[in-house]
Amino acid sequence: VDALYRQYDAFEHGVSPTLAKALLAEVKPRVDHTRVVLKERRRKTEPLVVGGLAGPPAPDKDDRSPEGQSRLWRALIAWEKTNPQRLEPNLDSGEAAHPQLVARVALAYEQALMSLVHFPDVWLELAAWHEGEGRMDEAAAALARAREAIPGCALLHFAAADCEEARGNVAGAKAVYEGLMGEHEKTAAAAAAAA
Repeated sequence: VDALYRQYDAFEHGVSPTLAKALLAEVKPRVDHTRVVLKERRRKTEPLVVGGLAGPPAPDKDDRSPEGQSRLWRALIAWEKTNPQRLEPNLDSGEAAHPQLVARVALAYEQALMSLVHFPDVWLELAAWHEGEGRMDEAAAALARAREAIPGCALLHFAAADCEEARGNVAGAKAVYEGLMGEHEKTAAAAAAAA
């Protein structure tokens, strides 16, 4: 950020030193804010293990433990949702949130899920965020991915069925319930065969 600002400063002073003062005075507060946001983002992302597969949830509170990583990822996601970059939506075009803000939060969830793929609550939070923003198709897609990642989690199946019902897709909700019953029957048959 600093190197980019210095280059911009040199460019503006090379074009017109008089005009440069006014332009730089306008840009300087945004650069200072960007510097603060970048420092905070680095502080939040430094302890994260990106792409390292966390084990199942466990009570360990160490930052490198699965629960510790879950806590750190949630803190980053919550921070991204606060819109630290102050990205304003284009209200004239009907945007509820700036596309870059949506992309930043979605990226934080996707990066978290690289490590926390077996944490159903993270999947549910992602789907709830999409639903809260009115993106029901994305919520349904997230829950479909979650059911593939953790097929034995009934909670994800119920959430997916609820999402399908909210979308008005009763047949889709029925298919989710039938898939859950099929999964349960397979598990029960395997347990009976093993006994």
